[in-house]
Amino acid sequence: MTDEPILYIAGTHGWNSIPWGAECWGVNNCLPEVRLLSSVDFNVTGWFQMHSSRLWRRGRNTREHVAWLKQLQPFPIYMQELHPDVPSSVAYPLAQAAALWPPTLGTGPVFSDSFCYMLALAILQDRKRIELRGVYLDDPIEAMTETEGVAYWLAIAALSGVSVGSDGRLLISVRYGYEVRHPHPSLPDDVAAQIIASEHPGARTLLNRYRRQRRNLSRLRQL
Repeated sequence: MTDEPILYIAGTHGWNSIPWGAECWGVNNCLPEVRLLSSVDFNVTGWFQMHSSRLWRRGRNTREHVAWLKQLQPFPIYMQELHPDVPSSVAYPLAQAAALWPPTLGTGPVFSDSFCYMLALAILQDRKRIELRGVYLDDPIEAMTETEGVAYWLAIAALSGVSVGSDGRLLISVRYGYEVRHPHPSLPDDVAAQIIASEHPGARTLLNRYRRQRRNLSRLRQL
């Protein structure tokens, strides 16, 4: 398995850590900073725009992205359906991807964001090694609604025989109760503060004191 090529799946800031010439997939308007999608820089073999036509046509990922979609690209752009004005568009195989979801795992399948679709397609394509780069899922919407789905599909991929890796926070080794948890640097400050406080009694005391002071100040301002 170690000789198998790695498929890199890039998030917003993931391109800088992908080896030049490596095969990779991109999403939405998260174009690499070099803006050169060629085999010399990145071997892009797939792109994903899984929002509804109503959203992306209205500039959900910027108007520049809409113009980019309408240009012929040297790789498929996976979308909900084929669009004649998007010459590289390919209809995403949703039914086949959904069939990968284990019937014993709740009611699913859970496709909570584009990375779920990307991981499922990689399994369908019988990929053996996948690396997520720059997939941090740390803004409030992502953190609250998307992380579970990506974690599920990483596990499904692993159970399907795929070697998976990530530089984000979903595959950090931790043994709750046995080890002190440390917040990943991609987390918002308020979340990191709560993690630190939960693991260190002294820090918890300080955080609770701070919260009381804020509440008291808020009451005074209302007088």
